[in-house]
Amino acid sequence: MTAIHYIDGTWIEGDPPILGPLTHATWMASVVFDGARAFEGVAPDLDRHCQRLIDSANSFGLRPVVSAGEVQEIAEDGRARFAKDAALYIRPMFWAEKGAGKFYVMPDPESTRFCCTLFEAPMAEPEGRRNREDGGGDRCGDRQLDVFAEAVEDAGRTDPVVGISEPRKDVSQEFDHAVALRRDQGVARCWIPTSVRSTATASATETTVPTTIWVVPMGE
Repeated sequence: MTAIHYIDGTWIEGDPPILGPLTHATWMASVVFDGARAFEGVAPDLDRHCQRLIDSANSFGLRPVVSAGEVQEIAEDGRARFAKDAALYIRPMFWAEKGAGKFYVMPDPESTRFCCTLFEAPMAEPEGRRNREDGGGDRCGDRQLDVFAEAVEDAGRTDPVVGISEPRKDVSQEFDHAVALRRDQGVARCWIPTSVRSTATASATETTVPTTIWVVPMGE
Protein backbone atom coordinates (compact mmCIF):
# COMPACT_ATOMS: atom_id res chain seq x y z
CA MET A 1 0.00 0.00 0.00
CA THR A 2 1.34 3.41 -0.98
CA ALA A 3 0.60 5.90 1.79
CA ILE A 4 1.67 9.44 2.62
CA HIS A 5 1.02 11.50 5.73
CA TYR A 6 1.10 15.23 6.39
CA ILE A 7 2.24 15.84 9.95
CA ASP A 8 4.07 18.73 11.57
CA GLY A 9 4.23 20.54 8.24
CA THR A 10 5.95 17.72 6.34
CA TRP A 11 4.87 14.89 4.05
CA ILE A 12 6.27 11.51 5.02
CA GLU A 13 5.74 8.01 3.64
CA GLY A 14 5.12 4.59 5.10
CA ASP A 15 3.51 3.94 8.48
CA PRO A 16 5.23 6.26 10.97
CA PRO A 17 4.64 5.86 14.73
CA ILE A 18 2.83 9.06 15.65
CA LEU A 19 1.13 7.95 18.90
CA GLY A 20 3.11 6.78 21.91
CA PRO A 21 2.07 4.72 24.95
CA LEU A 22 1.58 7.91 26.98
CA THR A 23 -0.35 9.74 24.28
CA HIS A 24 -3.82 10.60 25.57
CA ALA A 25 -5.45 9.39 22.37
CA THR A 26 -3.82 5.97 22.74
CA TRP A 27 -5.51 5.07 26.00
CA MET A 28 -8.38 7.55 26.27
CA ALA A 29 -9.45 7.47 22.60
CA SER A 30 -9.36 11.25 22.21
CA VAL A 31 -9.18 11.14 18.43
CA VAL A 32 -11.58 12.20 15.67
CA PHE A 33 -11.31 11.66 11.94
CA ASP A 34 -13.19 11.84 8.69
CA GLY A 35 -12.88 9.82 5.53
CA ALA A 36 -13.23 10.94 1.92
CA ARG A 37 -12.55 9.25 -1.38
CA ALA A 38 -10.78 10.37 -4.54
CA PHE A 39 -11.12 8.49 -7.82
CA GLU A 40 -11.11 9.20 -11.55
CA GLY A 41 -9.78 12.70 -10.92
CA VAL A 42 -12.53 13.80 -8.50
CA ALA A 43 -12.96 13.93 -4.72
CA PRO A 44 -16.70 14.22 -4.01
CA ASP A 45 -17.72 16.45 -1.07
CA LEU A 46 -14.15 16.84 0.13
CA ASP A 47 -14.95 20.26 1.54
CA ARG A 48 -17.83 18.83 3.59
CA HIS A 49 -15.67 16.04 4.96
CA CYS A 50 -13.09 18.63 6.05
CA GLN A 51 -15.74 20.74 7.74
CA ARG A 52 -17.19 17.71 9.52
CA LEU A 53 -13.72 16.93 10.87
CA ILE A 54 -13.56 20.41 12.39
CA ASP A 55 -17.05 20.05 13.84
CA SER A 56 -16.13 16.67 15.34
CA ALA A 57 -13.00 18.07 16.95
CA ASN A 58 -14.85 20.99 18.51
CA SER A 59 -17.58 18.71 19.80
CA PHE A 60 -15.02 16.33 21.29
CA GLY A 61 -13.17 18.99 23.24
CA LEU A 62 -10.20 19.28 20.91
CA ARG A 63 -8.86 22.51 19.41
CA PRO A 64 -8.40 22.28 15.65
CA VAL A 65 -4.94 23.53 14.73
CA VAL A 66 -5.94 24.01 11.09
CA SER A 67 -9.17 25.23 9.49
CA ALA A 68 -11.47 23.23 7.21
CA GLY A 69 -10.09 25.14 4.23
CA GLU A 70 -6.52 24.35 5.24
CA VAL A 71 -7.37 20.67 5.67
CA GLN A 72 -8.79 20.66 2.14
CA GLU A 73 -5.70 22.38 0.76
CA ILE A 74 -3.47 19.80 2.43
CA ALA A 75 -5.61 16.96 1.09
CA GLU A 76 -5.47 18.41 -2.43
CA ASP A 77 -1.70 18.77 -2.13
CA GLY A 78 -1.54 15.12 -1.14
CA ARG A 79 -3.72 14.10 -4.08
CA ALA A 80 -1.33 15.88 -6.44
CA ARG A 81 1.44 13.53 -5.28
CA PHE A 82 -0.39 10.57 -6.79
CA ALA A 83 -1.46 9.85 -10.35
CA LYS A 84 -4.38 12.06 -11.45
CA ASP A 85 -6.83 9.14 -11.67
CA ALA A 86 -5.57 7.31 -8.55
CA ALA A 87 -8.20 5.81 -6.24
CA LEU A 88 -7.40 7.13 -2.78
CA TYR A 89 -8.75 7.13 0.75
CA ILE A 90 -8.28 10.52 2.40
CA ARG A 91 -8.32 10.49 6.20
CA PRO A 92 -7.52 13.67 8.13
CA MET A 93 -7.63 13.43 11.91
CA PHE A 94 -7.05 15.31 15.15
CA TRP A 95 -6.01 13.80 18.47
CA ALA A 96 -4.96 14.92 21.93
CA GLU A 97 -1.39 14.33 22.97
CA LYS A 98 -2.00 15.11 26.65
CA GLY A 99 -4.79 14.99 29.18
CA ALA A 100 -6.18 17.90 31.18
CA GLY A 101 -7.02 18.31 34.82
CA LYS A 102 -6.09 16.38 37.92
CA PHE A 103 -7.26 12.99 36.67
CA TYR A 104 -6.04 13.30 33.08
CA VAL A 105 -9.32 11.90 31.72
CA MET A 106 -10.40 14.82 29.54
CA PRO A 107 -8.18 15.79 26.60
CA ASP A 108 -6.06 18.91 26.82
CA PRO A 109 -7.26 20.94 23.82
CA GLU A 110 -3.96 22.80 23.69
CA SER A 111 -2.18 19.53 22.94
CA THR A 112 -4.24 18.79 19.82
CA ARG A 113 -2.26 17.46 16.88
CA PHE A 114 -3.19 16.93 13.23
CA CYS A 115 -2.35 14.38 10.56
CA CYS A 116 -3.74 13.92 7.07
CA THR A 117 -3.24 10.49 5.55
CA LEU A 118 -3.80 9.49 1.94
CA PHE A 119 -3.35 5.95 0.69
CA GLU A 120 -4.18 3.99 -2.41
CA ALA A 121 -7.44 2.06 -2.10
CA PRO A 122 -8.75 0.66 -5.40
CA MET A 123 -12.45 1.09 -6.09
CA ALA A 124 -14.42 -2.09 -6.66
CA GLU A 125 -16.99 -2.11 -9.42
CA PRO A 126 -20.58 -2.15 -8.09
CA GLU A 127 -22.17 -5.54 -8.47
CA GLY A 128 -25.28 -7.36 -7.37
CA ARG A 129 -24.87 -8.71 -3.84
CA ARG A 130 -27.14 -10.47 -1.38
CA ASN A 131 -29.32 -8.67 1.11
CA ARG A 132 -29.55 -10.38 4.48
CA GLU A 133 -33.26 -9.67 4.84
CA ASP A 134 -34.65 -10.71 1.46
CA GLY A 135 -31.84 -12.56 -0.30
CA GLY A 136 -32.03 -10.21 -3.27
CA GLY A 137 -29.20 -8.49 -5.07
CA ASP A 138 -28.49 -4.78 -5.11
CA ARG A 139 -25.64 -2.43 -5.95
CA CYS A 140 -24.40 -1.54 -2.51
CA GLY A 141 -23.04 -4.78 -1.07
CA ASP A 142 -24.02 -7.03 1.83
CA ARG A 143 -25.59 -5.15 4.70
CA GLN A 144 -27.20 -5.82 8.04
CA LEU A 145 -28.47 -3.95 11.06
CA ASP A 146 -25.82 -3.21 13.64
CA VAL A 147 -26.38 -5.08 16.90
CA PHE A 148 -25.88 -1.91 18.95
CA ALA A 149 -28.25 1.03 18.87
CA GLU A 150 -26.80 4.49 18.41
CA ALA A 151 -26.41 6.34 21.70
CA VAL A 152 -29.01 9.01 22.39
CA GLU A 153 -27.76 12.55 22.91
CA ASP A 154 -28.12 12.48 26.68
CA ALA A 155 -26.27 9.15 26.98
CA GLY A 156 -23.19 9.71 24.89
CA ARG A 157 -21.55 11.72 22.14
CA THR A 158 -23.46 11.29 18.90
CA ASP A 159 -22.13 14.03 16.63
CA PRO A 160 -18.32 13.59 16.34
CA VAL A 161 -16.89 11.01 13.94
CA VAL A 162 -14.79 8.72 16.13
CA GLY A 163 -13.46 5.21 15.63
CA ILE A 164 -15.39 3.80 18.57
CA SER A 165 -18.67 4.49 16.74
CA GLU A 166 -17.74 2.20 13.86
CA PRO A 167 -19.51 -1.19 13.70
CA ARG A 168 -17.51 -4.22 14.82
CA LYS A 169 -19.71 -7.31 14.84
CA ASP A 170 -20.87 -6.78 11.26
CA VAL A 171 -17.35 -7.12 9.94
CA SER A 172 -16.85 -10.47 11.64
CA GLN A 173 -20.07 -11.71 10.04
CA GLU A 174 -18.69 -10.96 6.59
CA PHE A 175 -21.04 -8.12 5.71
CA ASP A 176 -19.79 -5.12 3.79
CA HIS A 177 -21.49 -2.41 5.82
CA ALA A 178 -24.01 -1.78 8.55
CA VAL A 179 -27.03 0.31 9.40
CA ALA A 180 -27.22 1.58 12.99
CA LEU A 181 -30.61 2.52 14.39
CA ARG A 182 -31.63 5.09 16.96
CA ARG A 183 -33.74 4.04 19.92
CA ASP A 184 -36.84 5.15 18.02
CA GLN A 185 -35.85 2.81 15.14
CA GLY A 186 -34.87 5.67 12.85
CA VAL A 187 -31.63 5.30 10.92
CA ALA A 188 -28.75 6.96 12.77
CA ARG A 189 -25.83 5.94 10.58
CA CYS A 190 -25.23 3.94 7.44
CA TRP A 191 -21.65 2.81 6.90
CA ILE A 192 -21.05 2.64 3.15
CA PRO A 193 -18.13 0.40 2.11
CA THR A 194 -15.29 2.60 0.90
CA SER A 195 -14.36 0.04 -1.75
CA VAL A 196 -17.58 0.57 -3.70
CA ARG A 197 -17.95 3.52 -6.05
CA SER A 198 -21.14 4.97 -4.62
CA THR A 199 -22.74 7.75 -2.63
CA ALA A 200 -25.65 7.56 -0.21
CA THR A 201 -28.55 9.71 -1.33
CA ALA A 202 -30.92 9.02 1.57
CA SER A 203 -31.07 11.34 4.54
CA ALA A 204 -30.25 9.66 7.84
CA THR A 205 -32.64 11.99 9.64
CA GLU A 206 -35.55 11.20 7.34
CA THR A 207 -35.07 7.53 6.53
CA THR A 208 -36.62 4.88 8.75
CA VAL A 209 -36.48 1.10 8.52
CA PRO A 210 -37.69 -0.69 6.44
CA THR A 211 -37.33 2.16 3.95
CA THR A 212 -34.65 1.26 1.41
CA ILE A 213 -31.37 3.16 1.64
CA TRP A 214 -30.45 3.67 -1.97
CA VAL A 215 -26.80 3.69 -2.94
CA VAL A 216 -26.28 5.17 -6.37
CA PRO A 217 -23.04 4.63 -8.35
CA MET A 218 -21.40 7.91 -9.33
CA GLY A 219 -22.27 9.04 -12.81
CA GLU A 220 -25.56 7.19 -12.98
